[in-house]
Amino acid sequence: EVETSARILADALECVEWVGGAKSLDEIEALAGAAFVVAYGGGSTIEAIRRAVAGSTPVIEYGHRMGIAVVGRGADLGAAASALAAAVAVFDQRGCVSPQQVFALGPLGGTERAAELAARLSGALAGLEGSFAGGPREDGPGGAVRQLRDAPERRASAGDGARVWGSDDLEWTDVLDPDPELRPSCGGRTVHVTPVGSEADLEEILLPLGPHLQTVGVDGFETGAAHGRAERLARIGASRVVPLDRIAFPPPWWIHDGQGPLRRLVRWSADGPV
Repeated sequence: EVETSARILADALECVEWVGGAKSLDEIEALAGAAFVVAYGGGSTIEAIRRAVAGSTPVIEYGHRMGIAVVGRGADLGAAASALAAAVAVFDQRGCVSPQQVFALGPLGGTERAAELAARLSGALAGLEGSFAGGPREDGPGGAVRQLRDAPERRASAGDGARVWGSDDLEWTDVLDPDPELRPSCGGRTVHVTPVGSEADLEEILLPLGPHLQTVGVDGFETGAAHGRAERLARIGASRVVPLDRIAFPPPWWIHDGQGPLRRLVRWSADGPV
C-alpha cells in the first residue's frame, strides 16, 4: 500500500515472531545473518542474545528501564491524573517510558495531596476500562497483581495511611503508599502514588534507581527552574524529562537511553581522492 518510491524500504522489511522458549536463540536464523541486532529485555535475555550472534555483530541493547512521574505543588490534580492514567495505560506498563511510580510533592510528612491525586488517578484509570481496555497479562489470572495489593491492604487495615484502589477484574491497581521508597510496578496498569516532602528528598530516593531510570514526567513546577531540575535528574540517570502528557509518546529521533538510536543503525562508508 505504500507509494512506489518507498517500495525499496517496504521490500526490505519483514515482521516475524515466535513464541518465547519455543526455540533456542541459536536456532533463529535471523540472528545468525544479521548485520545489527537490537535487543530489548532484561539482563539474562540480552546476555543470551549476545552469545547467539557472531562476535563481530553489533548488539544494540535496551535493558530494563523504569519511568516515574513527579507532580509538584502547582499542578492541577485532575488534569495530572488524566494524563497519568493515559501514560500508564498506553503500553500496560510494558514500555520503558511507562510511569510505574508517581511522587506527589506536599508538606513534609503529609499525605493529603498525594491521597487526592491517587483518588483522582483511580477514577481516571477506571474511566479507561470501557474505551481503552488493557491487553492480556503474562501472569494469567493476575497473581502478581494480587500480591502487590496484599501488603498495602493489610497496612491500610492497620491504619498506617496506605490505601488501595482497583478493579475487581484486576484490570488496574492504584496504591497510595506513604513510605518514601521505590516501588516498581508488576505491570498490568499498577501504579504507586508516594508523597514526598521536597525535590531534595525525591532525588535521594531515586539515587538507587539511577542505572534503570529513564523517563521522568513532571507537572506543577515553575518553568524557570526546569533546566536545573532536568540536569539534576540527568545526573541521577534520567535520559528524558517531559510533561505528563508526553510521557508515552517520544519522537522517533529521541535520545533513547541517552544515545542516538537511528545513528547507531547506519554504517557509513566514504571514498577518497582518486
